[in-house]
Amino acid sequence: MGAWGTAAWENDGAADWFGDVFDATGLARHVEETLDGDPEDDHQEIRAAAYLLSALGAAGRRKG
Repeated sequence: MGAWGTAAWENDGAADWFGDVFDATGLARHVEETLDGDPEDDHQEIRAAAYLLSALGAAGRRKG
């Protein structure tokens, strides 16, 4: 059974597209590596990665 909804992550086609983008760009790996960094040395990069995850999560919670 497929998923369907109006928000960014609520349907199979959109979820597949996001997965393809993450795979093609290495985004998920890059964010994960950044979040594993040393907060003392990499705080600016960690903050940027956290913001990106927050923004993507907020887009998934919006109702159309």
